[in-house]
Amino acid sequence: MSQRLKRVFAILVISSATFTMLLCGSFLYNRFLFDKPLENNIAKLSSIRSFKYENLNTKSKITVQFNVAKKLRTSFYQLLEQIDNQLDDSPDSLIIEIDNVPNESLGNFLREARLPVHEAMSTGEFTTLPEKLEQLAEAAQVYFELELDNDFVFLTAAADSAAAHLVIARGDSPVKVVTTMGGEYL
Repeated sequence: MSQRLKRVFAILVISSATFTMLLCGSFLYNRFLFDKPLENNIAKLSSIRSFKYENLNTKSKITVQFNVAKKLRTSFYQLLEQIDNQLDDSPDSLIIEIDNVPNESLGNFLREARLPVHEAMSTGEFTTLPEKLEQLAEAAQVYFELELDNDFVFLTAAADSAAAHLVIARGDSPVKVVTTMGGEYL
C-alpha cells in the first residue's frame, strides 16, 4: 500500500511540475519572443517616444507618441515598416493611435486644421492649403509643417517646445490612423 501511495504521489508531483513548466514556457514565449521583438525594434527608432501594442479581438491597436517636431512622414513610414515586418495581421485590422501630449493651443490648431485638409482632399486643390493653415497657425501662435504624399497628409504643429501630429489618410488606406490629444480625440 505504501508503494502505491508513493507512485501516485510521484505521478501527481511530476504532472503538476510538467503543467507548470508548460504554462510558464508559454507565457515566456508570448512575452519575450512574440510581443517583445516588435516593442524592442520600435524602441530602437529614435523618433518614437513611447509605444504600446494591444491585440484586440479582431484588430491590433498600436498607440505611439512621436519624439520629432519636424518631418513626421519619414518617422511614420519607419514605424509602418517595422510593424509590417513583425506582425502577421493584415493591414485591414490595424489601428494606429497617435497620442499627442496635451497642449491647448496645439489641440485647437489641429482641430481647426482638419477642415481645410479635408476640403483640399475632397476638391483635390492643395495649392491653397498652406495659406489657410498659415492663417490658423498665426491665430493659434504655433509653427506647422505640412507633408503630403499619395497615401497620407502629415501635419506637425509645434509651440513652446511641445509638438503634436495629425495624420489623415487620403483615399482608401487599409491602416486606420486615429489622433488624440491626451486621450481626447481630435
